[in-house]
Amino acid sequence: MSAVLVESGPDKDAIWHFGEPNQEQKALVAANAWADLSHRGVISISGKDRLTWLHALTTQHVEKLVAGKWVEALILDVQGHVIDQLFLVDDGNTAWL
Repeated sequence: MSAVLVESGPDKDAIWHFGEPNQEQKALVAANAWADLSHRGVISISGKDRLTWLHALTTQHVEKLVAGKWVEALILDVQGHVIDQLFLVDDGNTAWL
């Protein structure tokens, strides 16, 4: 089984799939697989107001986010167009994006 790589964009040269994208997606949803996202950057935000600030900045309700719970969020411009997508988890002291 050989990897098919992303050809362009921010994920260029990352693994797209291994030949069976539909089956691979189902395995990811069922938590029976993982995706290598090591080519993406990680941002940490600390401070007591980090979740309140992220709540105001993103589309996700994260003000009372439970530690260890992953959520997906969007950052929008004033017209409501997507600027960026992120995955966020808080460990109780730091938010990791």
